[in-house]
Amino acid sequence: MLAAERSVSRKFSKTYRWPPTLISRVSSLHYWKLLLRCAKGGLVSIHELASLQRAAGLSDSTSHPTDITHIVGYLREARKQLKEAQQTHIQLCDEHLQELADAKVLD
Repeated sequence: MLAAERSVSRKFSKTYRWPPTLISRVSSLHYWKLLLRCAKGGLVSIHELASLQRAAGLSDSTSHPTDITHIVGYLREARKQLKEAQQTHIQLCDEHLQELADAKVLD
């Protein structure tokens, strides 16, 4: 019973390898979704938005647009970038591992 609960409540999918690029794209998507919720009048934690903004690597210049049409545009772009990253996740992971290996050799 406990094993079934653990397998159902996994936080991460095992479908993709998770290089930092893919993680930042997911964070970007979550950020724009929460900002859209906030623009529609929903309650969203400012600290959570700031945390997702840092994780996504978004600059402060794009932070908190109030126009819903701009937010939807950013959300569509984030979805497109995430889809592209998911399609090339193996290559992205290999590049990340190569960068780590190169950094280890240089040390």
